[in-house]
Amino acid sequence: MQILLRDAVQSHSAAKAKGSLWNTGNYFFLDAVERQLSFDRVVYSTADLPDADTLVLSMSNFISPTTDLSHFADAIERKKYEKVVMIGAGAQAERFEDGIRLTPGTLRFLRILSERSASIGVRGFYTADILGDLGIHNTWVIGCPTLFWRMNAGFRIEKKRLPPTQPNFSVNSTPNGKYRDKLAMLYSAALDAGAQYIGQTENFLPLFGDDAEQSRDFFSHYYWDGSFEPSQLETMARLAIHFTSIPEWIDYMHRFDFVVGSRFHGNMAALQAGVPALTLLTDSRTKELCDFLNLPSLNLAHCVRMDFRELYERTDFDLFNATFATKYANYLDFLRHNGLDHRMPGQDQPSPRRPTVSAGGGKQANYDLSALTCLLQDARDSGFANDGLLGRQVAGLLQELRTDAVGNAAERGDFTMQHIETSGRDSRCLEMLLSKLEENARATGHEAQGKARSPTNRSEPSGHGRLIA
Repeated sequence: MQILLRDAVQSHSAAKAKGSLWNTGNYFFLDAVERQLSFDRVVYSTADLPDADTLVLSMSNFISPTTDLSHFADAIERKKYEKVVMIGAGAQAERFEDGIRLTPGTLRFLRILSERSASIGVRGFYTADILGDLGIHNTWVIGCPTLFWRMNAGFRIEKKRLPPTQPNFSVNSTPNGKYRDKLAMLYSAALDAGAQYIGQTENFLPLFGDDAEQSRDFFSHYYWDGSFEPSQLETMARLAIHFTSIPEWIDYMHRFDFVVGSRFHGNMAALQAGVPALTLLTDSRTKELCDFLNLPSLNLAHCVRMDFRELYERTDFDLFNATFATKYANYLDFLRHNGLDHRMPGQDQPSPRRPTVSAGGGKQANYDLSALTCLLQDARDSGFANDGLLGRQVAGLLQELRTDAVGNAAERGDFTMQHIETSGRDSRCLEMLLSKLEENARATGHEAQGKARSPTNRSEPSGHGRLIA
């Protein structure tokens, strides 16, 4: 018997009747798991847990110092489940260099997961590294199950030419005081583009409804940067909508040409509708997901200006499309490795796993090396040969590792490794990149001489925080 626990997330009927104060993105990844796997029963509280062989959990970014999951640990031990499988666990921190101190209850819960599953499905390499520090090494990096909503290994995002007049844009965000000025820039660009705001998080939902005038007034003045009238932002907030039904959410997104925002699942709703979306990175959660899944992204802190048309033209899905089948097969292998009954179509051919690599130079260095190793393996396995685009992806991944001058050179396609400064940090990732580029050069009959081949396409930079200089 295989059951799914959706604790801490209301049922859809309850959400519609009462209104939801939860992050509606939680509905998305839980609905994805419920759609992809076969369950004998779905429960919404640990108090309702039945006896079963297998318990499946999907709880997002619960690896945080603010969570205490002792009640989950108690419930699992009380029921004596033989198998407990976590899908999509994530750690939450502002920077990859940061460690996380967990509560005793959450640590006990994680150790139970490790003992009772073949592997723990984690969002990305940072989360795997955090668990490794705790002595938990049976992790499997899978990204997020929402990416595989369509359950189609041939899934692709096709960019079309924007309509010359009045394209339809949508925007989402996490209202955050730390990024106040950058969010004001985003909202200003959204107003200029006539974008519709789609809410998702509990911080934004109080702006909805006829009785939210005071909240909307504060919102419109707090994020006012002088480039628009506060009344314009208040109107955008008043006209914003949110969804508790994932099929309705995805169906609604078909009307847009492009989506920009910091909400990963808000952007995923667009992608599942076939609409290109650009994720604005604000912390470790979204960055490790976008890096592993090869999704176009941009570090919000590095934005100096925003124009939705320009962002659209410079967002590239070639690498994502080329490597999606590999990510799909990896997720499928994770489900099989844990013996889960699922509905995902696919062949019984194991895909190469992407292990976490330790650089011995701190968490940022570990992440750099793991993410870059994965990127190069993805490129090799998929036959992706656009070194110009690949170089820009690498430039984004190594942003914390290299000086700005070296980063600019890398984006131009200059990978003269002998001259790259690493500030005393591990340089094996740079050596691997050189090896990859030399391998490509030999395959085409050219001599590498320590450099990349000339980029095959520089017209549409994309990727991990390097869209805008």
